[in-house]
Amino acid sequence: MNTTSGIIFVHCVSAALKPHVQWTCESALEEKLNIRWKPQPTREGTWCANIPWKGPAGTSTKVSSALYKLQNLWFEVTEHGTASTDSSRLMHTPSLGLFHIHTDRAGNFVLTEEHIKRAYEVAGNNPERLYQQFSLALGEAWDAELEPLRAAHDLSSVTVIPHFR
Repeated sequence: MNTTSGIIFVHCVSAALKPHVQWTCESALEEKLNIRWKPQPTREGTWCANIPWKGPAGTSTKVSSALYKLQNLWFEVTEHGTASTDSSRLMHTPSLGLFHIHTDRAGNFVLTEEHIKRAYEVAGNNPERLYQQFSLALGEAWDAELEPLRAAHDLSSVTVIPHFR
């Protein structure tokens, strides 16, 4: 079994939903958690937390799939790579849904050959459309919505997507 680790960033959740987030994470991680909640300063009456985890490769997907079922929850889940798996980041907002991308060792988002081919195919000869396709492939909409909420966390391990143009 490839054991890895990561962080669950619960960026914004109501007080009523906090126990459900805890139960969901405990069930997905198969362990009891002591989550240290703190107020989310950008949205009055909401909370945030960082939850480090260790487990088998693929745990980030398992946790994200479980959290996805909860309503009105903004979160990210990271997973470090192993000798045989890639690192990844999953981002979720209620308005955009779930986004998954692989990352390199430095936390940079990695676009595959298929991402790039698809962008060129959809864009044709339209440079603006090509930009839109790369923006979509890099999850810029998720990043833009989550960025204001990240301020409540220790951001040393969060990668901010640059907006190129």
